[in-house]
Amino acid sequence: MAWLMWSTQEKAKPTPLEYRQGSMFFLDCGRGPFAVAAGHVFEQFAQDRAELRVRGCQIGNVGFNPEERLIDWGRDRKIDLATFKITPEEIAAIGKQVVRGTDGRWPAPPNVGEVVYFGGFPSAERIEVATREFSFGLHSGMVPLTDMTEYQLCCRFDRRYWVDVRGLGLPPVGYDLGGVSGVHDF
Repeated sequence: MAWLMWSTQEKAKPTPLEYRQGSMFFLDCGRGPFAVAAGHVFEQFAQDRAELRVRGCQIGNVGFNPEERLIDWGRDRKIDLATFKITPEEIAAIGKQVVRGTDGRWPAPPNVGEVVYFGGFPSAERIEVATREFSFGLHSGMVPLTDMTEYQLCCRFDRRYWVDVRGLGLPPVGYDLGGVSGVHDF
């Protein structure tokens, strides 16, 4: 996983920068790597480009324009995913690994009760450590699949089974996870 972040300003005047972020990961199914993010992250970026001045966008420390790199956006198929072109060199510069798959039919989704891993970078944990320099907090977990539809996997978070494996404490009830799977401004 890697964080995706962009900054915006009003178009008509130089207002202070506002930041938005989402999460991405990298796959290679036998035809070269590509980046994957939630479709609503791309939708927010495109809306910001139309309505605001986007001052910069990056994955990790690598400049990235999602509109120029878009492969597919599942909006018409009700799939909340967007895929983007990315090079092996860019992934190496970001310092991430590629998940390798197969060129063909994906395995069936997990069955109800099997464990699903999720992770991302909630904007509530983003800290500006210096001017335009940020630290991102990783939030991840493994939870059983509780339900699924043709378009999504659903997992109910049951606090009775949460374990603090990193020694940082568990998030309080109502903790804002915006930015883990998708976009959130801060």
